Amino acid sequence: MFKGDRYKNLQPAICINILNYKYFKEKENYITELRVVDIETKNIFTQDFQIFLIEVPKALKESYTELSKWMRFLKGASREEIFSMDNPFILKAQEKLEYLSQDFQARIQYNSRQKYLHDYMSDTASKFEEGMEIGMEKGINIGVEKGINIGVEKGENKKNIENAKKLYQFGVSIDIISKTTGLTQEEIENA
Repeated sequence: MFKGDRYKNLQPAICINILNYKYFKEKENYITELRVVDIETKNIFTQDFQIFLIEVPKALKESYTELSKWMRFLKGASREEIFSMDNPFILKAQEKLEYLSQDFQARIQYNSRQKYLHDYMSDTASKFEEGMEIGMEKGINIGVEKGINIGVEKGENKKNIENAKKLYQFGVSIDIISKTTGLTQEEIENA
């Protein structure tokens, strides 16, 4: 899209992420489609922006669908397994991979990339766990704080009702009791 273009001219954006780990452990399906949704109304904001997450370890459990064949290839299937897949595109990708593997510099880049991915995965996993621990701790603290506040409010309300009963028994007007305790006329009469 160029400056001044209308949004209707915006081309759809599709992001496909191939994950070498299980991200949604509670789901069996290995393809997850994400969209931009208005949290309040649950309406999809746009059809033109989609994110797909493909979890390779889950895909490997599938029978030989075309997508699961690609996942096996990406995971590092043996040469024999690749030939048995009977997919000309995967064979072409294998040929290209073998060509690149013959180049010493390409191998260095590949190994460097693999090390980066391994380090990134390890770092991401530890940061995720750390974030979960911090989140749980904060959640517990917030829950305790809210619980205390609710308890204090209920205690104050109960004390106000007790005081209202006593004041009412001594003949103090409901108007004065209401102003003193902050209770409504109905709350005082029902006390």
